[in-house]
Amino acid sequence: MKLYFIILLFLPTLLFSQPWPAYRDTVQKVQLTFNELMSTDRLFDKENYVVYSEIGDTLYIFGIGMPEGVDTTGGVDYVILVTKPFEYNLYYTVKVSWVKDRAGNLIAENNFAFTILPMIDPDRIPPNVYITPEDFTVGQLQIDTVWASGQQDQNHTPNKAIDGFAFSTPGSDYDFNTWTSCCINDPGGQWFIAGFDDERFIHSLSVSTTYFNSGRSYKLRIEISEDSQNWEAIRTVDTIPNEEWLTVIIGRTGKYTKIVFVENSQSDWAGLWEIYLIGN
Repeated sequence: MKLYFIILLFLPTLLFSQPWPAYRDTVQKVQLTFNELMSTDRLFDKENYVVYSEIGDTLYIFGIGMPEGVDTTGGVDYVILVTKPFEYNLYYTVKVSWVKDRAGNLIAENNFAFTILPMIDPDRIPPNVYITPEDFTVGQLQIDTVWASGQQDQNHTPNKAIDGFAFSTPGSDYDFNTWTSCCINDPGGQWFIAGFDDERFIHSLSVSTTYFNSGRSYKLRIEISEDSQNWEAIRTVDTIPNEEWLTVIIGRTGKYTKIVFVENSQSDWAGLWEIYLIGN
């Protein structure tokens, strides 16, 4: 997985694959820096970038460009996104897909190319102040331990949800690569916990639930804890039928992430194909 950095800055003239937008007073420039040189093939196609907030709103992108005079012949390691302004005190995510590094390797959607933008407070961060990229470098985190409310049998243990075999992974098998447990409506319900040895910043959770491909949806409550005893509820979300992955912005520091199964649209079972935690 490639890592990306985000820096907020205000630049002069940019070169675009399309005309400069006419909304000069309502635009924001964001520098997205890659960790290696990238091919310019489709790199400036705005359709390959999505910016969305922690509440799910998509931010309009006017165009992708470079500062005037930059030589792009041998590839570039950053691009400038011109977008609608952020709302204050919200986390934003940039998703990049279908661009290539200089060697021609494709960054497809399943590379989980996520990076976080900081919360912006206009009283604390005035214009033209650089935000250091090291603070906002994120990638897939290694999960050190998992446990759950129960399990169907020895073929559906909690470890199956972090074994690297998602529904779409070649060779995956429901009978050997999913965690399942019953019953959601029992006292105490059904839940799944992923933990780290040390406290980490958790940017987002990507979760794939069982039977999504059969039209099933779940209502999930996501919680964070520092000690696995006291939990902070982050948000309650609904998975989307026939969509393999749901990504939930967390934006918190903690050691443990808990997925509580609140409802199942088809039965009383809880089930996960795979989860990923993104952060630093």
